[in-house]
Amino acid sequence: MTAYRVHQVRARLAELGQQIARAEQDGKNLCQAFRQRFPRSPFYLVRYPNRTMTLYRWRRSSHRHWRGRDIPAGLNHPVNLASEGGALLLQLLPESARPHYLRFERQRLDLNLTLSLRHYERQRLQDWLANVSAIGAMRKQGKERGYG
Repeated sequence: MTAYRVHQVRARLAELGQQIARAEQDGKNLCQAFRQRFPRSPFYLVRYPNRTMTLYRWRRSSHRHWRGRDIPAGLNHPVNLASEGGALLLQLLPESARPHYLRFERQRLDLNLTLSLRHYERQRLQDWLANVSAIGAMRKQGKERGYG
């Protein structure tokens, strides 16, 4: 069994914080690079503000040119490029652009994996620290009351 030390866990949390910050910056750069390269795309990269482990996703453009007449403005549906629907959207693009979109997709997938693993590890370590702290407080109370 591995015995963890509080100072080691805190150091790892600091390291994870730096890794997450770098990955978040990479995500901003990825979204910005995509928008600059393909400003009138039928879908685009965004960072979702929720707490899911898939932070960067594709959203369908609500521009009339791409949404058609049957979809109201403002509806930016999520897109999964690896799905049948995503493949159909890729077919709307010029053939020369598809490899570029797929490279962005691969970078998005890698980024999401990196971030989800770091966030999950950070969450588990924070839970561990909270529980260790609670156990320490219980022990201290027990000693003060004479049964520890």
